[in-house]
Amino acid sequence: MLPGAMGSWLVPGLVVLLVMGGYGQEHGPVWLLEPPARLVFSNSTGARVSCAAHGSPPPALAWQLPDGAPLHDVPGLRQVLDNGTLVFPAFPAARYRQDVHGAVYRCRASSAHGAVLSRDMRVLAVYRCRASSAHGAVLLLGPSIEE
Repeated sequence: MLPGAMGSWLVPGLVVLLVMGGYGQEHGPVWLLEPPARLVFSNSTGARVSCAAHGSPPPALAWQLPDGAPLHDVPGLRQVLDNGTLVFPAFPAARYRQDVHGAVYRCRASSAHGAVLSRDMRVLAVYRCRASSAHGAVLLLGPSIEE
């Protein structure tokens, strides 16, 4: 072993262990997978987005609105899974809902040692609409998401 080679990883490794509460110690949640800042999808495909966090004990994952209100299933339009996945199934354009398909969501990881909130995820579902024209054009429509 080269002199000093062991020290090159020892100090950063100790820093990580101290930040994480020490090896084998309980600690609050830390993000492993944070949702994207934007999720754009078509009504004909739907979408799935996940979040994941590590902690000791393992944190519970939940989706919520920016005001902290928990998300609930909206039959056929939005499903909140216990594993941290948020599902937007394919839907007919006539069932588009601004509060579901044009909203902002966050993931929350929590345990007895604290909680962390993900960045805001802005959702935009676009939907197909046949326009009346000689060419039979298909338009993709949806609301704009303000920054």
